[in-house]
Amino acid sequence: MKPLINQFLLSSVWLILITTAYVHCAVRVHTSLSVTGYKGEVVILPCSLTISDPGVNVVSVAWSSPAKKANLAVYHPQHGISYPGETNSSRIHFRHPSQQDATLMISNSSKSDSGIYTCSWTTFPKGIFSSKTKLNISDAMPVRCRKYIILGVMSLILLLGMLLATRTFLSRKSQQLKAPESEASRKETDECQREVVYASLYIQQQKVGDTTKRKCASEDNIEPDGIVYGIVKQT
Repeated sequence: MKPLINQFLLSSVWLILITTAYVHCAVRVHTSLSVTGYKGEVVILPCSLTISDPGVNVVSVAWSSPAKKANLAVYHPQHGISYPGETNSSRIHFRHPSQQDATLMISNSSKSDSGIYTCSWTTFPKGIFSSKTKLNISDAMPVRCRKYIILGVMSLILLLGMLLATRTFLSRKSQQLKAPESEASRKETDECQREVVYASLYIQQQKVGDTTKRKCASEDNIEPDGIVYGIVKQT
């Protein structure tokens, strides 16, 4: 009898462990273990939710801190956003609140903002799932970080300058290639215009009884009244 009881207890423990593992796999909260910010800057505390069970629904999500008596920020899909523990809601606010994302942003951070922050998701019917983040606020940004930022900005400006110079060079090169074609086209047009030559012809009238054909004379032998102009095209 005793072995059967032990086997039953062991099976029950395994069932509880499997159920717990399934629940935690079906609903998972993703946050950063620690976040470092600097005084006066914007601090971002990421928090997102992954649900693999279609039967689980999000009821609400809230950020809290032991240093604050009330929740810092609360999001409800139907009732909207609330900041119970923050008198100035413009300093602490959600980035893009949804049923999957509850990332919190703290503007103009100070040393008093340092501490442990908890992101808690209330779901139905699985209950509450939460994860914690440690926030550290330093007095000022390290000089090394400032150097990296300055170098990054300078590199970006240099890259933009190189792209602009390359674009200008290619544009000028394209214009230079088009210039000979335009010049050749213009010369061809001028040559076609020069092919038209005007010449004066004199038609000698055939006399009555004269069986000879009409003759052409040069302009030197033409009298003024007998000049006729024609167009001759050289080929």
